[in-house]
Parts: sequence; structure tokens; C-alpha cells
Amino acid sequence: MYRHAPMTHVKLTGYLSLGVALACGLSGLVHTLQAALVTRISYRWDLVHILSTFALIAFAAPHIIVLNLRRRRMGDKTR
Repeated sequence: MYRHAPMTHVKLTGYLSLGVALACGLSGLVHTLQAALVTRISYRWDLVHILSTFALIAFAAPHIIVLNLRRRRMGDKTR
């Protein structure tokens, strides 16, 4: 639905949130497998997981806040 819309800051933060959420999920899965099967968790995967968590907060929070402010300004006509 939004793929063909012009690129805006809201769309950009949404795409960035999706990308870092995938990285965070993948690194979490690797963490789980390493904890179950190996004696150590990789430093690099740990760093990816920590950085992607902070990046997800940094991109998703403005994305959600702006969308909620926009919805309030429109008088909540979207529901």
C-alpha cells in the first residue's frame, strides 16, 4: 500500500525500523542457538544484538510518535 508512495521521513524510519528489527531478531536467534549448543556467545553477535536494539528504539520511536501525532491531528478518522 505504501510502497509506491513518495519517500518521507516517516516511511524511511519505518523501513529502517524493519531492517534493524530483522537484524535484532536474527542476532537473538543466533544468541539462543549459541547458548544452547556452544560454551560461549560470540562477541560480534552480541555487539550486533546490542546495537540493533538501540537502533530499533532510535528508529521505531520517532516513527510511531509521528504517526500517532498525525492521527490525532486528523481527528482519528482512520478508525
